[in-house]
Amino acid sequence: MRSILFGILALLALIVISALGVPGALAQGGGKSQRDGPQAAVGHRQPTGQDVQGVQKGSSADQAVKKADDNLNKKLGGICRGC
Repeated sequence: MRSILFGILALLALIVISALGVPGALAQGGGKSQRDGPQAAVGHRQPTGQDVQGVQKGSSADQAVKKADDNLNKKLGGICRGC
């Protein structure tokens, strides 16, 4: 008898919560997109393009690494033949 009563009360609670439209009560996010929610603390969020302003494409460090890679590829060109 007691288990039937608790089952009915749980079912009624779910019906009331879904009727009120409490966000996040039944489904994670409540149907809202990730960008609509609150942001994480600064140390915990992923950087975006706006956060990283000092990085340039083709900087001198990138060019130096590319040059070293090209030299190594020239030296190793005869060793590996499409394996």
